[in-house]
Amino acid sequence: MKRKILKYTWIILAACFVGFLLFSDPFSTLGRREKNLYLKDPEKVTLIRLSGNESSLQLQRSKENRWVIDGRYPADDRKVNRFLGWLQRLRIQSVAPAALASAVQEQPDSIFRLRVYSGRRKSLDLYVSMLDLAGGHFIVWPARPQRYYLAESFGSKTGPAEMLKTDPYAWRSLVLFALDPASVSEVYMSFPSDPEESFVLKVEPEGDFSLLLPRGDKQPVLSRERAIRYLSYFIDVRAEYFVGKKSAALTDSLKAGVPFRHIRVATTANDTTEFILYRIPLRDEPGMPLFDPYRMFVYQPAEKDLMVARFVDMDPLLKNRSYFIR
Repeated sequence: MKRKILKYTWIILAACFVGFLLFSDPFSTLGRREKNLYLKDPEKVTLIRLSGNESSLQLQRSKENRWVIDGRYPADDRKVNRFLGWLQRLRIQSVAPAALASAVQEQPDSIFRLRVYSGRRKSLDLYVSMLDLAGGHFIVWPARPQRYYLAESFGSKTGPAEMLKTDPYAWRSLVLFALDPASVSEVYMSFPSDPEESFVLKVEPEGDFSLLLPRGDKQPVLSRERAIRYLSYFIDVRAEYFVGKKSAALTDSLKAGVPFRHIRVATTANDTTEFILYRIPLRDEPGMPLFDPYRMFVYQPAEKDLMVARFVDMDPLLKNRSYFIR
């Protein structure tokens, strides 16, 4: 009986030893704490704080489950979700070589601090170096204890320089219109260079459409299908990029001229979205103006933002009055 017990004991010990050899990494110097330096539940994150190079930025999830920049501007949810996915795939590879750790310390301007909160709980608190390393690798270290590690975002060659940005424009949404066609109550389209061509496309209570003309006349829309198709163009319209810090001076110079179009869309929820469009001048000689045929400026009065959009994206919205009555 004792021999059988001894025999089974040795079998169990042998199995445990084999399991250790199979599932352990005898060359790893990383403990459980280091291996857990990544974001575990991105869907629970409520606050992100980025700071570095004498600037900072805060991204906060609102009660409506939308991200807001510094408590003011709406963020592009897709950009924030991409960033959270990058943090979720963060993996510590090894302790950083002493030479790399020294290089990081000698360049404090390249260091960013990242803090992520899930409610009141701090989910992540890391320092990240912007030094470019081969293969998408970078240096990170926790606030405590301060030990440098070589890391990567698993399955991604994207480095921290592309992800950790404190410029609000890098996180801003470029969405101009994201409207349900059934929610639109009217579209105001102004032609500043030819005011008589301006109109308001109005959705009547019965679901029909009419045009309000500059002199107060009301004209029925002959093609209901075209009007419905036109409203569908407002589902997803995006600009290409923000002009940024130079926008104030550039906007002042644009306002001195005549806009290309002025568009304002109202919804049944009494929300209004308004943009003023300007052509982008390439050459401004007397009697010979030359404009960019591919892009235009888009100014948003509510936020005083100036963006650049492609003609191919904006053109479906810029219909003439004749489109609805022929």
